Order: sequence, then structure tokens, then C-alpha cells
Amino acid sequence: YDAWRVEDGRHVAIKVLALPEDLDKSEAELTKKRFYREARILSSLKNEHSVHCFEYGVFSGAPCVVLEFVEGQQLDTFLRDFGALPFEYGVDIVCQVLEALEEAHSLGIIHRDIKPANIMVIQDSDPPVVRLIDYGIATLLEGALGELMKTKLGVVRGTPSYMAPELFSGTTSASPESDIYAVGLVLCEIITGTIAVSGSSLVQIAFKQAHEPLEVPKNIPECLARVIRKCCEKEPTDRYHNARDVINELREVLPEAVKQRAKCEAEYLQ
Repeated sequence: YDAWRVEDGRHVAIKVLALPEDLDKSEAELTKKRFYREARILSSLKNEHSVHCFEYGVFSGAPCVVLEFVEGQQLDTFLRDFGALPFEYGVDIVCQVLEALEEAHSLGIIHRDIKPANIMVIQDSDPPVVRLIDYGIATLLEGALGELMKTKLGVVRGTPSYMAPELFSGTTSASPESDIYAVGLVLCEIITGTIAVSGSSLVQIAFKQAHEPLEVPKNIPECLARVIRKCCEKEPTDRYHNARDVINELREVLPEAVKQRAKCEAEYLQ
């Protein structure tokens, strides 16, 4: 629901859990737990690039959560409207997402579904401000905000084109490196205008994620391509291990990437 809170006039979004009537009792209880877990996670996040949760409880017998209302456009729609963005914009957008993840990871929270559709672009500034949304399938690390709820074996949660290879097995827990893998793919998509890993089926996409090295187009300067490839290494141990390291690396290479842009594009077209 689109709403305004009576006590302070704040514009909010009320998210109410609607369960299918044919859902069995155990699945219904698990779904409710996931819903409240999302609310608990959102309530703990304070970074300006995360959507904030003000309260949660029960509305007309159904679990609900009261969220900050974000005026903006999803990044996937934004890219369809505007196409590939300059390096400066791409790096800035991704660094904002990484700042949100830096706080989340420090609290033991893994987003697990980083993708353009979960990044809101607020267009009233230049460069645009973005907010990371939908922690609905986030995983809590052991010892964080509550008991770890492990994904059931054989159930794939996430969006295949942005999922790290290890998540397809169903036996490996998500990690900060899993989110960083997805961030690398999102950056590649922002600056090329094309989904980096796609296919006609889940099996085909899963195979590419697990076995085919990411191909960064040659019109992307090597200094920037190197950061993207490291984010998207097949083995988690070979990736960056925290969001701040990626931010620092991207900001360090950006001036050189901008300097080399015209030359790389000319060679690519040739």
C-alpha cells in the first residue's frame, strides 16, 4: 500500500504478506518467518543507500512491514530507457550499492539478490543517487540478528543471471563474496548496456556462471575490466572479500579508465 503515517505525515509503503490459500501450513509458517526476517534485517540498516524499515507487525491478521517510500526508477528500467552509461556514472552507482553492502555485511547480512531491478535510481540529482532494496531472501550469517535459516537443498533462490557459481549447488551458504560477484556483473551491465550472463534456460545460465570466464568487452579499458573480472572470479577465495576494497579499487582506476576510453572505443570499433 502507498500510505502516509498519521503520527508524522511520513510517506511510506506498507508491504503486506498475502499467502496463497492452497499453501500448506509448514510452508506458510516458513514464509512468515522469512517475511519477519526481512523486516528485522531492514530495521537494522541505517546506511543512506539502503531502504529503511520503520516498523513491522500484523495488519488485519496478516504480517506487514512499514517501509520508507522511495521515489525513483528501477535500474533495469533506467538502463532500458537510457542505454549504457558512462564509466563515471556506472562506478558511482555501484559504489553507492557497495556502501550499502559494506554496512549489511558488517552486520552479518548477505543480500543474495543484487540485480538492477533491486536498485532504485533517484533522478533528481546528477549523478543520480541509488538505493538498494528487497532484502527478502537475504541470509543472516551465524551469530547475526537471529538464527541462520538455511536454504533447503535443491532450492535455488536468487536471480540466475546475477548468481555466483557456488549458489547453484544449494549446499553452499551465501557470503559477502557472493554479493560482490553480483555487483561485478551489474557494473558490467551498466557500462555495456547488456546483461553480462544470459541464456535460454536456467541450466544454460548456471553452466556459464560455473564454467565460462566472464568476457568483458574490449571497449572497456583493462584497468576497469580487471576489477570487474576479480569481482566475478569463479572461486570466492579469488574475489574481493569486502565491499570497501572494491570501492577503493574502482575509485583508484576510474581516472585512468576515463583517460583511455576514447582509445579503447576506437580500437574496438576498428
